[in-house]
Parts: sequence; C-alpha cells; structure tokens
Amino acid sequence: MPWEAIATAIGVIVSLIYVGIQLRQNNKNLRIATQHAITDSIGQTYRNLQTPGVAKLFLVGIKNFDDLEGEDSLRFSAIMGEIYRNYEDIFVQWINNALDESAWKGQRSAMLDILSQPGSRQWWKTRRHWYNENFVNYLETELETYGHTYNDNQD
Repeated sequence: MPWEAIATAIGVIVSLIYVGIQLRQNNKNLRIATQHAITDSIGQTYRNLQTPGVAKLFLVGIKNFDDLEGEDSLRFSAIMGEIYRNYEDIFVQWINNALDESAWKGQRSAMLDILSQPGSRQWWKTRRHWYNENFVNYLETELETYGHTYNDNQD
C-alpha cells in the first residue's frame, strides 16, 4: 500500500512539473506574440509617416501644434492619437507582464522622444483625457525627467 501512495505522489509531482514547463513555454510564446503584434502595429503607423505630406505635417506639428489650423490640426491629432493609442496598448502589455522589459525600454524611449517635443506636449495637453489614467500618470511622470529633444541638425 505505501508503494502505491509513493507512486501516486511521484505521478502528481511529475504532472505538476510538466504543467509548470507548459506554463513557462506559454508565457514565452505570449511575449513573442505580443512583441510581433506591437511591431506590426507601430510599424504600420510609422510607415504611414513616410508619406511626404504626412511626414511634413508631423514635423510641423511636433514643433508647434498651436500653429496648425483646421484640417491640419485634425490630421495631426489623428496621427498622434494613433501613435499614443498604440503606446497605451504597449504600456498595458508591459504592466501586465506580457512584454519583455528590454522591448519596453525601446518603446518607452520612442514614446518619450516624440512627446518631449514642444508641439507634441501642446497636443498632449488637449488630448490627455483620451487615455487611461495610469498611462497618463506614468507618461507625465517620466516626461518630468526625460531630457532628449528633437534637433533638426542631428546627423
């Protein structure tokens, strides 16, 4: 009888180890899938910026949003809205441990690079209410200490 109990216990332990391995593999696969989805989403947004008129509008807008009027203001807001909705999603993936820390660092830097520009900050003040409160608080806290700014003369 004790041998049967020991065999059963060993079977349970082996099963638990197997489940643990499967969970670890599933977590790894989830992170990989998340990274691919982020790359696709952000990539499409940035590909849209390659269109000459869109690129010019984006550069003007990040320098001084208040200079944009009418359709240009609306288009710039749509561009920034798409970009920051993507970053909000990436942030949520990161805080829920679905995104690797190293992948987050790169996305965080890109997100802050854009929003550290004067026109981007002007836009953000008018649209911050569109976003999740946790995302807004995180972003604004990070911006307080983020020092990089765009320079037309960079090579």
